[in-house]
Amino acid sequence: EPEVAVWNRVPDDFSEAPIDLPASCCGKLEQVRSWSHEVHIARDGEEVWCGPVVVPSNCRSGNVIIARDVLWWEQRRVIHEDHVSAAQGAVSIARDLIVDGFAPDDPNVLDYLDTAGVGVISDREYLANSKYVLDALKDLAKGGIDFTAIGRRIVVRPQGTSLGRTALLNCEHFQGDVCASDNGLQAATKAIITGEGVTGESGGVDPYFGLVEVLHNDTTITSATTAADQARAIVGAGNPPPVLVQPPDNAALSPDAPVCMSELVPGVTVPVVLDCVCRPIAQDLRLSKLSVRWDSTGEQVGVLLQPVMSEVSE
Repeated sequence: EPEVAVWNRVPDDFSEAPIDLPASCCGKLEQVRSWSHEVHIARDGEEVWCGPVVVPSNCRSGNVIIARDVLWWEQRRVIHEDHVSAAQGAVSIARDLIVDGFAPDDPNVLDYLDTAGVGVISDREYLANSKYVLDALKDLAKGGIDFTAIGRRIVVRPQGTSLGRTALLNCEHFQGDVCASDNGLQAATKAIITGEGVTGESGGVDPYFGLVEVLHNDTTITSATTAADQARAIVGAGNPPPVLVQPPDNAALSPDAPVCMSELVPGVTVPVVLDCVCRPIAQDLRLSKLSVRWDSTGEQVGVLLQPVMSEVSE
């Protein structure tokens, strides 16, 4: 049995699961090798996380295994073929890239690939050997898609798509403290996107927040329309600055919160009423990150909730 186990679910990136095991727990651990073995985490008989081992460490003081979810494979798979899209939906582009990355040697992931919807229609160019597949997916996530790993399944949807709706949460459903933060670090009243010889802009000086500019360069963008669409998505997410609901360190959802672990997936809508903070909140939020820690004191389930964005495209 592990001494400490941590796992996460995150949007638009890979997640990591470090596991601490006692020094007395050897046996087959000495045979564990990175990439050749996987970590599978189950909760109440249901698998909630899995991915390849990336660093197994055997120390005199104990053993540590670090694994990353199945998206990490795509951080070590380059784009193998040219993908030049004209007026193609971002979800379709993402699917093509994921299949490209796994096709030469699929670690039993493609059968579980889950894509739906269209996303932003765009013109993009991804050339063979130009970048890792996961980096290309992150490009698309800046203004067209959301993706996440749920166990062995990779889910891709148009940005802003809800993956379901939980029951209402209130102050009593959080253990310890809970905070509502006006996140100015994600603010943007104007966005400028530069691509391959093209530029797109959206927004400008806001009468209340003034001018907060964000600049991104993405050489895979080949049309001004696509650049402008991505700029609009960034301003839509950053003006006004998003309000985040997050328990601080050492705080978590209460065990009697009316949600199941299977519901806590990045992209699910969570209605929240907080009347115990200085600026009360009563709105639908979107689960952005799930953090779970298990140790001798029990389980802590932390969530990061962000404002619901309207879908870019269906």
